[in-house]
Amino acid sequence: MNEQLGQKEEAYKLHAICVHDGSAEGGHFFTFIKDHRHNKWRKFNDMRITEVDESDVLTQANGGQGATTAFWVIYLSKTQI
Repeated sequence: MNEQLGQKEEAYKLHAICVHDGSAEGGHFFTFIKDHRHNKWRKFNDMRITEVDESDVLTQANGGQGATTAFWVIYLSKTQI
């Protein structure tokens, strides 16, 4: 972030998001995990692992596709990355 604008640098980076697709009566979970070394997001859905765009990650985690919404998130300290 730009300290000249009075903003501090971020101390944490988003690392993983578990997403629930469904309703309170049932559904399916999958997880997005960021590979910070290569700056890529991967979707872990049962035995299938695919690379995805960050925009897709944020859309699905924010309830932007049908009945999907974030269930939990993990942040890492920038010193851990």
